[in-house]
Amino acid sequence: EFRRVLFRSIRGLMESEIQQGVPVERIVLAGFSQGAVMALHIALGLDKIPAGVMALSGFLAPPTTDLSAKGLPIFMAHGVEDAVISLDYGHHSRDHLNQLGAVVEWHEYTMGHAVCDQEIIDISTWLKRILPELA
Repeated sequence: EFRRVLFRSIRGLMESEIQQGVPVERIVLAGFSQGAVMALHIALGLDKIPAGVMALSGFLAPPTTDLSAKGLPIFMAHGVEDAVISLDYGHHSRDHLNQLGAVVEWHEYTMGHAVCDQEIIDISTWLKRILPELA
């Protein structure tokens, strides 16, 4: 029940932004760890494709049978030394998202369950590519 409430809240925030004039094509859902799990599931359940999803040190949690990535740009990054969420979960999620039609940009870093400087640089490059007006 908590998960449904949280998902509704996040979708409500998105709807509020859209009603205020922000096109869904300019919205990026982003999260780290559990936030990455939520961002992926919310984005894949939307009727319209957002600008992208940034999933850091997370994974795509089941169920995924009714989801479609429809060309959704996804930035996924994971630490090769992550002791919280296995790198294998990240690999499996990346592969499954590709099968669902996503355009996944995958990055691995020598770190644990964290964010590093190179990752921030790579995120900036990716954001400028999917939202060129930021460049």
